[in-house]
Amino acid sequence: MADSHDELLLAFGRRLAGRRRALGLTQAQVAERMGLAAAESVSRYERGGQDPKLSTLMRFARALECQASELLPLQSARTANPDHDALREEGQVLLARLARADSAACRLAVGGLRGMLDMLASPRSSSD
Repeated sequence: MADSHDELLLAFGRRLAGRRRALGLTQAQVAERMGLAAAESVSRYERGGQDPKLSTLMRFARALECQASELLPLQSARTANPDHDALREEGQVLLARLARADSAACRLAVGGLRGMLDMLASPRSSSD
């Protein structure tokens, strides 16, 4: 059964908020990066109250330093496991924190964490 439009908007908003928090940014900082007048605009999208245009999606991706596809709720079609989504969000937060560190051990951890997050984001194989 397909996700309802409202559910998709809420999932999109959760992804926006998660990515923003992973980067340690406020809504006002994201709004500034996007050239928006107020943080309330970002808040509306994060709450699922605004349907983004494609151009807005691309501006969010640039502001949040990610691919636009990372913000889309495509994962919900593959899995309805909230633990999976929570783990991925926590991993993104850790990745952002480690990426700012300046040691070889942290850089190695970043590589491992990126691999784990890539596995979480990829579709499950038919053998799972």
